[in-house]
Amino acid sequence: MPPPQALLWVKERTQIKLKPESLSELAPAQRIELSPGEIYTIRGYASVEGHFRVSLTEAIPGFSDTGFIEPQDVEIIRQGEIVKHSQTAIALKILNNTIIKKRPINEAYLKPEEKLILRKGMVYSVSSYTYENQHMKIVLTENLYDFGNVGYVYPDFVQLTEGNRAFATATTLQFLGPTEVLVNQYTLLKGTYDSSHGKTVTVTGEDKYPLPVNQDAKSGSWTVKLSRGFNTEGTRWLRRQNIDNKGNVINSKVLKSTPNIIRGASTSEPPVRLSPHPAPS
Repeated sequence: MPPPQALLWVKERTQIKLKPESLSELAPAQRIELSPGEIYTIRGYASVEGHFRVSLTEAIPGFSDTGFIEPQDVEIIRQGEIVKHSQTAIALKILNNTIIKKRPINEAYLKPEEKLILRKGMVYSVSSYTYENQHMKIVLTENLYDFGNVGYVYPDFVQLTEGNRAFATATTLQFLGPTEVLVNQYTLLKGTYDSSHGKTVTVTGEDKYPLPVNQDAKSGSWTVKLSRGFNTEGTRWLRRQNIDNKGNVINSKVLKSTPNIIRGASTSEPPVRLSPHPAPS
């Protein structure tokens, strides 16, 4: 159920600002004074860098509908209760313009009402988050205009914070090498993964041949040992997946391997070059 609107009551003369910075660092156009006793209806709020970030239902003339305010100068009242500013609240910061979606699929297949642009620099308070189909599913403490408070975002374009501490959002699954291997020679593939979100790493050759994966959850690393390496020349690919403790695939990437097609007058075998490549259709 979407969260209800709340009220912002101004207790002391203060200023609402476009950035959570001291007044001396802001231009006059980036702040505006609020008087004691004023009351505003707000769609939502977030505890950010020692401030409340509030989203007003109507813009303040000459200012904006979003701003930052010192928590000691105001009270936020929601369902008859005063909301306390929290130094440990989880917040979502938008690192680059991105889209929040009603479903975790490519936005090209969504209707206009199923997606909304989140602007770089905005911060939202998060009540919960999970990972699903390579997306982060977030539940906000406020309703986004004409959208709601639940949606999916790509982890690479956002940052979660708890107080002043930022923590990982992207379910990383990296390939570290080697960048070049020899045909019919021992090969060690290695990489990293986010063990706090993903429980199991799998590596499959061309979606047909599962390869043995060794994982070290403490260091967040994985390896595949191929005693005889790649036995023939030609183009092939490996799919890497990160799976959570519920069996959901939270990241899937393909590594395409392409042999060096130039064979010199040497007794050594031609190298196989490995590089990231988009997943096959």
